[in-house]
Amino acid sequence: MPCRYVIDIERRLVLSTGWDRVTFAEMKAHQDKLASDPDFNPEFDQFVDATTVSLLEASPDQLKTIISRRFFPHVAACFRSD
Repeated sequence: MPCRYVIDIERRLVLSTGWDRVTFAEMKAHQDKLASDPDFNPEFDQFVDATTVSLLEASPDQLKTIISRRFFPHVAACFRSD
C-alpha cells in the first residue's frame, strides 16, 4: 500500500506519507489503520506529505468521504505543484 504514517508522541504529530498511485480504498485503509493504532490520539496534529503521489484514483465524492472523516483538529498537507 503506497501510504504510511509515523506517530511522534513527543511532538504530538502524525506524519502521513503517500507515494505513487493512491486509491480511495488505500486512503480509507490508511485512516482505519491509523485510528486503530494504540498510539493514535485525535488531539495530535497531522501533516500529510503527498509530494510523490503520481496519481490519485478517487472520485470527487470519495474524496469528500475521506475529508469528512476528520480524525484531527489540525491537518496540513503538502502536494506537488507541477
